[in-house]
Amino acid sequence: MGNAAKKGPVPVRQQLQHVRSRVEERDGILHVTGRYHLLKDGIGLTDEYKVDTSRVLGTGVNGSVIIGNRKTDDIDVAVKPYASVGINKDDQRALRSEVEIFLALDHPHIARLLDVYEEMDKLWLVMEVCTGGEILDWICKHGSFTENKAANLMHQMLLAVNYLHSQGIVHRDIKLENFLFEDSTYSHVKLIDFGMSRYWTNNVNMKLACGTVSYIAPECLQQSYTIKCDMWSMGVVAFGLLSGDKPFSGSEQAMIAAITAGNYTLDDERGWKNVSEEAKDFVRKLMCVDVDQRMSAEEALQHPWIANRQATTAEAEPMAESTVKSFRNFAQATTFRRVAFTMMSYSMSLDDRKKVRDAFLQIDTANTGTITMAELLQVLKNQGIANDDAKSMLDSLDANDDSTIHYTEFLAAMMTHTIASNEGHIKAAFNRLDRDNSGFITLANLKATLGESYDGVDMETILKEVDTGNTGNISFEEFAAYIQGGGAELGASHQELVCKLAEEEKKMAPAAPASPAAPEAAAPASADQVAAAAPQAAPASGYEQPAAQAEAAPAAAPPSAPAAAPAAPATAAPAAAQADTSQPPPATAEPTPAKNQPTSQCCSVM
Repeated sequence: MGNAAKKGPVPVRQQLQHVRSRVEERDGILHVTGRYHLLKDGIGLTDEYKVDTSRVLGTGVNGSVIIGNRKTDDIDVAVKPYASVGINKDDQRALRSEVEIFLALDHPHIARLLDVYEEMDKLWLVMEVCTGGEILDWICKHGSFTENKAANLMHQMLLAVNYLHSQGIVHRDIKLENFLFEDSTYSHVKLIDFGMSRYWTNNVNMKLACGTVSYIAPECLQQSYTIKCDMWSMGVVAFGLLSGDKPFSGSEQAMIAAITAGNYTLDDERGWKNVSEEAKDFVRKLMCVDVDQRMSAEEALQHPWIANRQATTAEAEPMAESTVKSFRNFAQATTFRRVAFTMMSYSMSLDDRKKVRDAFLQIDTANTGTITMAELLQVLKNQGIANDDAKSMLDSLDANDDSTIHYTEFLAAMMTHTIASNEGHIKAAFNRLDRDNSGFITLANLKATLGESYDGVDMETILKEVDTGNTGNISFEEFAAYIQGGGAELGASHQELVCKLAEEEKKMAPAAPASPAAPEAAAPASADQVAAAAPQAAPASGYEQPAAQAEAAPAAAPPSAPAAAPAAPATAAPAAAQADTSQPPPATAEPTPAKNQPTSQCCSVM
């Protein structure tokens, strides 16, 4: 009897293929193939983006996170490289996890993944840039926020965390440094850095302590914890927002002892004199050593300090009629137009998204980060829409057939009423479908992006519908005409637009990277511009150094749930990595920290 052949190591590319398959099965093929680009198909990072290596946002073990610029609309992005050849098993696991979680995350308060480029020896993650800077930077410059401002910021943060938890994802490195202001209005925050994140739905306690010491939960130090570890960290964040200080200080050993005992104070001399009892109660119910008594994210959103806050103007505004009109237009659009609108949603500018995202959050009354059938029916009923029409709208929006509407699906529907002003988006959508960069959308391109059929329509039918010249492929002119005209005969204005876009395409030359916008005076002073991919070095206020050790959990396919945003993988501490065999692999996520700033990492601190 011969010896069984030994299985060799699985190549990274094959591992990433498995990742893509899992995300496609869970979240739908379009949300993966529309953003994940393979060099073998003939398209790479520099085909779509200009990369400026001199504009470094941060540096980590994988190199520098740099500024890129999208060629179709001159929008700045953050570009994060990953080595994919010659890396050890732990780095492979980290890479798999980050890509899987980040491809799945989809929420207005989480930094947005725009594209992934898999090349010969590198993987590039392209994500949005947050120019308003870290909340921690603002606190270090100006002190604490007003109580109502702190409550509104905490509400946004809790929406992001509740979304993660509802998807079965634990962040494990919640801290002020990982919440960035979207822009210099200092009003909208986004969660970043999913390097320590992982799926957690099997209810088996996690074992490996992760994160930054001053934010870490007591049970993490005991190496037996659940998803509620994030909520202790949210309590520490709330402490900082309200007092401008941190609850624990001193040496690492002293902090560990104080955290384990839950020994912190809300004294007047520490900045709590003018803070309401309601706010103090909120902090205490999060920074509670007894995990069973600690609030969940859902419970924290219902706490009186959050529920009774003075909401922002955007939250209070009624849903616009144009939102309902967009739902109806999207429901009536052909299958391929809906595909194109989804592709276009990944190219929406910040200003585009600002116009519609509050409507998404308003409809999501359960604060889960998705819109259910019941929520949509209620909203449309209030607008006088019959149930049958509402169900038709949901069916058209629900691209992955999970009976919910995700943020990107909502953005795709909103594209229908702004189509005339989105010439660059049409080109960007065409480029995403032209997978081999041939200048045409072929039948093979359609099948690679959508499968043999999509939403019950086969690719041959779609090709014939759009290919008015009967050439066997779709030119840019045909694609633009179809999107603008909905598949009907071209009107004069549509023909003019097509000609204009075609002409722009021919003479498009590389444009200089867009200059960062000047901060608006919405806060006492402007914060340093910081990209979503690059938390800056922590100032001397004492939100100290993260503790660290690489996690070496065996690879395991995460359960059915989506996920996250980017950051540089943690640098392993000298101590040997400790196995966390009860969990699926972690994800290295979000922005890389600025040079000389240590990254938060899984650590054995006991």
